[in-house]
Amino acid sequence: MSHYMIIFCSLLLTAVDVRAQCDRPSVGENRVLADDVDQQSFSDGSVLKFKCATGYVTLSGSKSITCTGNQWSDLELRCKKRSCGNPGEINNGRYQIPPEGGILFGATITATCNDGFMLVGYAKRNCLANGWDGRAPVCEEVKCLPPPSIKDGTFEPMEDFYNYNEVVTYSCDSGVHLIGTSELSCSNDGTFQPAPPRCTAVLCDRPEIPHAVRIEGKSPPYKLGNFVRYKCEKGYKMEGSNLIVCKENGWDPSLPQCTVITCSNPPNITNGVFNPSKESYMIEEKVTYDCVEGFKLYGSPTISCTDNGQFEKFLPECRPIICDSPLIPYSVIDGSPPYTYNSVIKIKCNKGYKLEGSESLTCGNDGWISALPRCIPLTCDAPSITDAYIVKGKAASYTYAMSIQVKCSKGYTMTGSDTLSCDENGWNPPPPKCNIVTCVQPPEINNGQVTLVQSVYKYGQTVTYLCAEKFSIEGAATISCTEYGTFQDPPQCKEVSAPLTMPTGVIALLGSLGVVVFSGLVFGGLFGGYRYYQKKEKSKKSTHGSKPETCSLSVNKILTCQ
Repeated sequence: MSHYMIIFCSLLLTAVDVRAQCDRPSVGENRVLADDVDQQSFSDGSVLKFKCATGYVTLSGSKSITCTGNQWSDLELRCKKRSCGNPGEINNGRYQIPPEGGILFGATITATCNDGFMLVGYAKRNCLANGWDGRAPVCEEVKCLPPPSIKDGTFEPMEDFYNYNEVVTYSCDSGVHLIGTSELSCSNDGTFQPAPPRCTAVLCDRPEIPHAVRIEGKSPPYKLGNFVRYKCEKGYKMEGSNLIVCKENGWDPSLPQCTVITCSNPPNITNGVFNPSKESYMIEEKVTYDCVEGFKLYGSPTISCTDNGQFEKFLPECRPIICDSPLIPYSVIDGSPPYTYNSVIKIKCNKGYKLEGSESLTCGNDGWISALPRCIPLTCDAPSITDAYIVKGKAASYTYAMSIQVKCSKGYTMTGSDTLSCDENGWNPPPPKCNIVTCVQPPEINNGQVTLVQSVYKYGQTVTYLCAEKFSIEGAATISCTEYGTFQDPPQCKEVSAPLTMPTGVIALLGSLGVVVFSGLVFGGLFGGYRYYQKKEKSKKSTHGSKPETCSLSVNKILTCQ
C-alpha cells in the first residue's frame, strides 16, 4: 500500500511542477537580465531582476518580475538612451550634430572648420556607453607654400608662406604673352588655385569650326593681328561673328558655331494631330498629320522642314466625317441626314420584303462600317402537313400575302385553321394538324356482343358481332369506324326457331377453343355456335352420308366434310 502512495505522490508533484513554471522571458533589446542566467524555465514564485542595456539609463519602473503559475508579471522598467553631453566647442570650427539621435548613445557627429582653417585630427566622433570616443580635433589656420614658377615669367609678392585668400600675380617677360589666369589665391586646402598660367609667343590655334568653310583670310599659322572670315555649310546657320581676329588672348571674338538648322513646333490643325512629335526637326524631315476620331483629312498629309527653319505653309484640313445616304431598294431609313461619324441608322424593309444583313448601320471613318443589307421578297416554304393536301392556292412558290386552303385526307380531322396566309413571320396562322378520326365504343345489340373490345377505334378499324345461343345474325356481322367518327349500323340477333340445315361444305366450330383448321381453312375462335362456309367450286360429302348435314345448336361433335 505504501508503494502505491509513493507513486501517487510522485505523480502529484510532477503534475504540480508541470503546471507551475514559466518560460525564459523576452522583454526587448534595451532591457536585459541583471545576472547571467542560463535557465530556460522557472518555477512558480521565481523572481528575476533586470537592468538597462549598455548605452541606456533607467527612466522609471520596477526592475523585477515574478513567475505566477506559468506567466510572468509585466516588467515596468523603462530605459532611455544615455546622453554623451555637449561635445565642446572647436575654435574656428564647429560640430555638425544630426537632427535624429543628436548627442544620444549611438549618434555620430562631424567636425568642420571655418573658411581659412584646416582640420587636424579625426573629423568624426561617436557617442558610446562611456561618452564621446577619440579626441577633439583642432582647426589650424591655412598656410600656403609659394606657388610654382613659370617659364619666361614671374609672380609677386614672393614670400615664404601665404595666408588664406592671399593673392599672387603672374606676369610674362617681354615678347611673350601670358596664357591663363594671372591671379592665384591661397585656398582652403593649402594650395594656390587655379592652375598657374604660362608665357608663350602669341600664336592663335587653327580655328576648328565644324560645318564651316573659310571664305576670307590667310591660312595657318595665325599670328597676332591675322583674321579669318567663315560661312556655314548648307543646312547650318552661324551663331556668333563670322569674322575673328588673332589677339594676345587668342581669337577675338570667340569662335562662332555652325548649328544645324531645325524646325520646331509644326503648326497645329483643328481636330488634327501630327507625328512624330519632338522638340526639333532636321531640314527636309517630314511630319504627318492625321485627324482625330470623327474627322477626315483633306489635302496632303505631310509637310517638310525647310532651310529657313520653318515648316511648309500648305496645311491639310480635318473635316467632319459624313456618310452618304445608303441606297437600299424597298426600304426606309430610320434616321435623318446628315449622317455624321458614329451615328447609327436602322433599315426597315417595305411590307412584303425581309431584311438580309445587319439591321443597324454605323457611320465610320471610311463610310458605313458594315456591308449594306438588302430587302428581298418575303417567301414562305410549302407547308408540311401530314395527311393533308392543298385544295386551293397551290403554287410552285409562295410570296408575301398569298393564301392557301388545305384539307385533311379522308379519315382525318383538322385542328387549326384551313386557310393560311404568307406574312413576314411565315404562315399565319400556323399550319393545322390532321389527326386520324376515332370512334368510341361500337353500339350494343340485344342478344349479341362485339368480338374486339377496346377504348378507342381508329378510322377504318372493324369490329365483328356474334349472337348468343339460339340467335342468328341478321345484317352485316362486321362493321367499321367511319370518317365521321361513328360506326356503321350494327346487325341484329334474331331468335332461331328451327335447326339449320347445311349443304355439303366446310364446318367451323366457333367458340373459345382458339383456332380450328378444317380442310385447309383457318377460322378464328369466336363466341359459341357454328358458322356455315359454303364452297362453290365443288361439293363435298359428309362422312355420315350423301345427304346435306344439318347443323343444330345442340351438336356436340365435329362434322367432317369430304
